[in-house]
Amino acid sequence: MENHTYWMEFRDNEWPLTYIDHDRLIARAIVVDDEDNFYFVHADRDDAFGRSLIIETSGGGVEPGEDPDTAIHRELQEELGADTEILGKIGVISDYYNLVHRHNINHYYLCRVLSFGEKHLTKDEINHFHLSTLKMSYEEAVNEYIHCCDSRLGRLIGRRELPVLLQAGEMLKKIRSAGCAGGALPAGHEGKPRIAVASYILPGPEKGRPSPTYLDAVYQTGGLGFLTGPVLTDEDAEQIYQEYDGLILSGGADINAEFLNEAPHEKALYCSRERDLTEIRLAKRFMAGTKPVLAICRGTQILNVAMGGTHDQHIFDRPEVVIAHQNGETRHPVQVMPGTFLASLFPGQDTLIVNSTHHQAVKTLAPGLVLNAMSPDGVIEAYAYENRVLGVQWHPERLLEEGMRPVFEWLINASRNGQK
Repeated sequence: MENHTYWMEFRDNEWPLTYIDHDRLIARAIVVDDEDNFYFVHADRDDAFGRSLIIETSGGGVEPGEDPDTAIHRELQEELGADTEILGKIGVISDYYNLVHRHNINHYYLCRVLSFGEKHLTKDEINHFHLSTLKMSYEEAVNEYIHCCDSRLGRLIGRRELPVLLQAGEMLKKIRSAGCAGGALPAGHEGKPRIAVASYILPGPEKGRPSPTYLDAVYQTGGLGFLTGPVLTDEDAEQIYQEYDGLILSGGADINAEFLNEAPHEKALYCSRERDLTEIRLAKRFMAGTKPVLAICRGTQILNVAMGGTHDQHIFDRPEVVIAHQNGETRHPVQVMPGTFLASLFPGQDTLIVNSTHHQAVKTLAPGLVLNAMSPDGVIEAYAYENRVLGVQWHPERLLEEGMRPVFEWLINASRNGQK
């Protein structure tokens, strides 16, 4: 049995931490058959976590006297009716459910189905969680996880389990290449670039959370996107850099004035300090490396600040700014500077029509960043660093069907090239 030393820790960013009163040891598995089908459980829940339709790996608590290896066979028999063999241990994920004051230690396995028989679900699993079995392809499973992230519990589970699914895919490729028994990923879904989307940190109720449109845009253009939580040390930033192939710095609320060495503007709406620190660390680490970065709206601003540029806390203080940049319905032209990196993504287009949802912007560019586009009223709309960093003040993830696919296609292709 192949063992991976994969370890991740996720904190609950959906509900506030009050206290943790117990740990729970859990055994879970990515389950495949010889025809490349993957098996999960689907739950229709309405409980303390709220109403949720979720996908989750099969598994559950390790009982007294059991070890996780024994428990996973029992759990798969009970929930899926599956007799299985363990192909390998993927690793351990530590996560937290603040709402029920619990710390989970999840042991994840890769298992192959030998046969199916009768399930042995508990009354709660039948009547309360409405558990059923989902049989799907690898691509369908990834897509299902992405679209179950519209509930708070779904987002917690998705952050934990999408990385596990990717690790299982890597293990299956090795098993296939070695000629061993077990499933394999379908052709065309191997080695998709993994894009870190910063950052999933909530400063208040439902405020500042990256929209699912970022993950959808990554997926539609050939990658897999994952929301990051807090990244508050250099070691954390290094781990994100090593584990992912590219970075998106997403839109959101304003930058705290303390990072600008200025007094706060009266019109400023602050994001969390934790988010600012997270994205500054990630920006600096990725800028020091070779992997691509796409900065969007607030992300364009925070990357520029991280690298030493200056920031405009309220562009409407400038009399020349006359476009309604803060209105999310606004469409306005931007002038693309000839010969720039952005121009190479949109050949023959010296003007782009973009959306606009901001009242802050870049004031002066950090050393090394090159102006790529400007609005008619003088707001910096895009910049680049060589051909691996692009910052745009608009939201291309909302405009894929309005001509903005080249932005994400570049990111995914550059991330794929960086894997080699």
